[in-house]
Amino acid sequence: MLVLVDGFGSIGKKYVQMLGKLCDVHIYDPYINPSHCSLPSNCLFINELYSKSITYDYVFICSPTGTHVDKLDFYQSVAKKILVEKPLAISLNEVNKCQQMIECNSKLSGKTVVSSPRRFSTSLGILSGEYTDILKDAKSGFFRFSHSLRRMRGPKWRKNYIFDPDLMYRYPLAFDCIHELDIASSIFGQIESLEIITSKTHISNTVDLHYSLHVNHHGGSKTFHTFDYNSDVKIREMNIVAECGTFSSFEIGKDSTNVLISVCYDHDDGISASHSNRQFVANDTSFEAQFNHFIDSSFDIKHFSTLDDSLSISKALVNA
Repeated sequence: MLVLVDGFGSIGKKYVQMLGKLCDVHIYDPYINPSHCSLPSNCLFINELYSKSITYDYVFICSPTGTHVDKLDFYQSVAKKILVEKPLAISLNEVNKCQQMIECNSKLSGKTVVSSPRRFSTSLGILSGEYTDILKDAKSGFFRFSHSLRRMRGPKWRKNYIFDPDLMYRYPLAFDCIHELDIASSIFGQIESLEIITSKTHISNTVDLHYSLHVNHHGGSKTFHTFDYNSDVKIREMNIVAECGTFSSFEIGKDSTNVLISVCYDHDDGISASHSNRQFVANDTSFEAQFNHFIDSSFDIKHFSTLDDSLSISKALVNA
């Protein structure tokens, strides 16, 4: 399998990092010096984009918006599937313009989808060959919070909170992990479950996750694929807030009989600050109803178990 990542900016780099684990990758970005980049052996910078001698299984366009029209016209003849990844700064109007162009071109409409971080990604839709409206109906397998507030910083760092239902800030693994899950699904087969093992995760500091995929292959065999995710980069613009305060950490623990989930909050009314946590007992029959507030509806809680002396949460992906 051969894929092309067009654009090696912040989004393109995430794709290359993820795709390099799965298949051969060509990278095109005339503004990047390849000698300054450290890449896996199966990832290669190409100098000439407009060559019809190569057919790509997937093309991921991560370049500036102004170049999309010309590139889409070219890629329709060399790519089996195309994903246009829109940067965070792009307005919904720009997304709609690109979407309309695709819908008016019969050659593009069956193979192209426009993604936007303003909504949940639908890479799964295009990779599985099903063209869906990614701006409305997509489901993705990652944690998110059902109630989300965007924190706006005002003068003197005063905190103001506004409800923003269209920007549902996601659990930290979402942005880096979700495309990997979707692409793994198309290459390996249907993902049956995702196991996440972590002792502590901080929104404002670092994320250290070890997660595994249980995959049902197209031929019927089942295998177990493991990926590691580690980030020492601060998660920006992800100040998740709920009714009780600012979400600060997510911990998994265990006592003598139960697996315990702790969701910790920081309270700050501008005068004083405090810290509290809300704990859920996984073995409790009411756990699913309680914890559902914090888990995306595209997951079903299956079971809690131990793996390599670390606690894991196993979830089953629900087909869209």
